[in-house]
Amino acid sequence: MCVIQYLKVISGEVRGGVALGGLQPGPARLHATPTQDGWRLDGDSPWVSGWGVVDELFIAARGPDNTVINIVVDAHDQPGLEVTRHHLSALNASATVRLVFNALSVEASEWLVKFPMIRHVRRPRALRVNGSLAWE
Repeated sequence: MCVIQYLKVISGEVRGGVALGGLQPGPARLHATPTQDGWRLDGDSPWVSGWGVVDELFIAARGPDNTVINIVVDAHDQPGLEVTRHHLSALNASATVRLVFNALSVEASEWLVKFPMIRHVRRPRALRVNGSLAWE
């Protein structure tokens, strides 16, 4: 993420959400595969709140060799991303969706960090770092 984008997030010009499917324990739900130009995302993130409200998504996906890859992408309909709205009364106000990633291409410049998966296995509380209705 470039410095200008970061400053827009901090100032509140840009709203961000999270898709943490790659941090869930057990078999990986969301995979990040390196490509020549960046990354390819495949799999799903079942609970993403704020769709249609947030501008950017912070994504955690499983990478090669049992790593976690953090990526930021624009939060809008695009090729390789399927959005399904959850229709439960408790989730309607939070605009919670399931995102399915079908070979979503991500430029290398959107990649943030790569670290071993074991860090999150030891701290399962880190899986629920976001809250519902996190906007004004």
